[in-house]
Amino acid sequence: MDILDDVLLKIKPADDENKRLDESIKNVIEKIKYHLNNIDADPILVGSVAKGTHLKNPDVDIFIRYSTHYPREFIEKNTLEIGSMVLENPVKRYAEHPYVHGYFNGFEFDIVPCYRIEDSKQKITAVDRTPFHTEYIKKNMNDEMKDQVRILKQFLKGIGIYGAEAKIEGFSGYLSELLILKFGTFVDLIKSASKWKAYKIITIEKINQKNLYEKFKNPLIVIDPVDPNRNVASALSLTNYSMFIHASREFLKNPS
Repeated sequence: MDILDDVLLKIKPADDENKRLDESIKNVIEKIKYHLNNIDADPILVGSVAKGTHLKNPDVDIFIRYSTHYPREFIEKNTLEIGSMVLENPVKRYAEHPYVHGYFNGFEFDIVPCYRIEDSKQKITAVDRTPFHTEYIKKNMNDEMKDQVRILKQFLKGIGIYGAEAKIEGFSGYLSELLILKFGTFVDLIKSASKWKAYKIITIEKINQKNLYEKFKNPLIVIDPVDPNRNVASALSLTNYSMFIHASREFLKNPS
């Protein structure tokens, strides 16, 4: 569809923005490493920028991955101190961990603590599996699919249901990526979604689907390929699930 090509031109970062972004990330990571001194931890880029599925002017997620020997209080306090020294206009925010939000070279950054684990099932906190998500998408997604993710994200933004936070109860970036991995293209996804009913189950890797309805009880169930005990769509409300189905039908009738 021509409209999808037009949208992609508007939302995909240009080469000069990506170059400036890469330089900014490199500088932030170097500064974090300097402030870590002898602490057993390493900063890593995660999220949409690491996977290459980001839109223009993205938020950049840097995780400081600590040895499991450190207590949780230490990794939180240390990350807040480092983030406040590295970023401009730093603000403490809260998810499962407190983390630092701020700016560097005009880009928004989040610096978040997590634990360095060998297997996603060993997670100590919810964010510990995030590096595994990043690696899974990088390993399994080609450049064409990354652009399809961008189109999907913009579609979700346009109907107000992009974001898994409590105030939105919509689709996370990772969920968007998994849906494109499953269906291949944005159009094939919404063709399928236009026919979805409540309690739709989607799996990427082979898994025994018995009793998944009873286990998760969500309108959409998308099993995390790096942690089969997790539904990636658990934050999605029934209202927003229904909105996605309705919007998919409307788009197919009249692409705009």
